[in-house]
Amino acid sequence: MANKFFGSVKLGGEIEKIEVINPKPLATGRVIVKNKQNDQSHLVMGFKGLSGFDKRIHTLYVLSMILGGGMSSRLFREIREKRGLAYYVGAGEIIGSDYGHFVVRAGVAHNNLIKSLRVIIKEINKIKKQIPTLAEMQKVKSRIEGLTALSIEESSGIAFDVGTDELIYKKIETPLETIEKINGVKASHVMELANDIFKKDMARLAIIGPHSSKKELEEILNII
Repeated sequence: MANKFFGSVKLGGEIEKIEVINPKPLATGRVIVKNKQNDQSHLVMGFKGLSGFDKRIHTLYVLSMILGGGMSSRLFREIREKRGLAYYVGAGEIIGSDYGHFVVRAGVAHNNLIKSLRVIIKEINKIKKQIPTLAEMQKVKSRIEGLTALSIEESSGIAFDVGTDELIYKKIETPLETIEKINGVKASHVMELANDIFKKDMARLAIIGPHSSKKELEEILNII
């Protein structure tokens, strides 16, 4: 089948690597507010993350799942279930070959914006100071294992993962290898990575909603 459709494609040399251009710091500061009349206020808190070549990438997957991966995550439980502050809340990683971001997203009632941000930062600081329990680690690893299994149920998902690995990383990581590396992540590794990522001077915050003052938002970021 592959020869039928791609047999005429000639093998070429290595693709020339494009020089990485480091972006300039935000001229407007750490906080951006777009004043807009919405039904809810949308927030994104971002940090510098890891590239896909970083050896700690599987630790990042565990950290991401603990903090904001689904309804059993810390942010969902604390912000939505316990306090009812958010319509949606979650966290996750954005990974490229030479860059990475870690972002927390939430949609909240306008009058709950500050409360929600304080809880988000409280949970970020908590994972920086306390290692996750063994029970939480096991639960999160099992969830990642399940999601990994689901991702290979469709041939399109397998093709995308294999193609990405081969084209960018020159090495295919099988689902079993992924699970093995996830199971090798220790709770202490998660806390160490949290301290590397969640740094006050690297925090950025974007808000869309009927807000205008940045002062209080800047002060909240200083709590990290």
